[in-house]
Amino acid sequence: MKRIVQLAGFSALLLGALPVGAQGLNPTISGDDMLCPESTGTVATQVFQGYQWYQRYYGSVDTVLIPGATSQSLLMDAYNYSASYLIVEVTDGAVTEMSPEFFVDGWAFLPPTVLTSGDFTIGQNGESILCEGDTLYFELMQPYTTNIVWTNNGSPIPNQTNNVLEVTTSGNYNVSGAPTVCPDYNQNLGVTLQVVVQDCSAAGIDENALSGTLVFPNPASDRLTVQHPSQSISAIVIHDGVGCFIKSVQVNQMTTEIAVDELSEGTYFITIHSNGGSEVKSFVVQK
Repeated sequence: MKRIVQLAGFSALLLGALPVGAQGLNPTISGDDMLCPESTGTVATQVFQGYQWYQRYYGSVDTVLIPGATSQSLLMDAYNYSASYLIVEVTDGAVTEMSPEFFVDGWAFLPPTVLTSGDFTIGQNGESILCEGDTLYFELMQPYTTNIVWTNNGSPIPNQTNNVLEVTTSGNYNVSGAPTVCPDYNQNLGVTLQVVVQDCSAAGIDENALSGTLVFPNPASDRLTVQHPSQSISAIVIHDGVGCFIKSVQVNQMTTEIAVDELSEGTYFITIHSNGGSEVKSFVVQK
């Protein structure tokens, strides 16, 4: 059964129980006040004869006894102790006293994301197609800035530990890294970035066929205009910054508008198809 302590009333009773002239024990808590995900930390108080630790979760009014926590120090894990207040009740002789609350916070991070940039083509399945003279860069975004490992087809790429990777060969790319403040919290991207290097002229991809295509406004908030000065656009495909398919639109005109108000803020890639070939451009959604 959980033991709930009303601190104000309990402290008043303790103060009233102290003999005239007796000095308080004045226990305090020190130690780890910021926990990384999946990590542990330790807090401790001064030396006394007895101890009992209590916890109050952030936003709660109840202070709850921690079963078995009767030592001078307390080992914490991030899952159970992040965003909570700790109190220790100490005993020395006939005197018992509660410490002030000690707040333990915890780091929280969004999953890793990779920004794709350069001059390349996006295939029908979201793959990045590199033609001769094209450029392609993968950038692992903040806060994952340390212990970075880029892989291609499951094997680590030698000497590639920066957050930006220049891609020149075909393969299935992935990356893992950790925030600098929590270097042991290594996280994987979770998706594969497919790259195909090919002879685009032989494959029927004409990168220059749509030269002059306009995509505006950029950044966009609700609608995006795609305009070509001389050719009729047949289809438009949008992928996010890591190459995941978002949506496609069938078109049969030189100018069209696309709704982007349902998209989250970030960078996207738009592939514009016509009878003359395909072209990829980037745009930003900004609310």
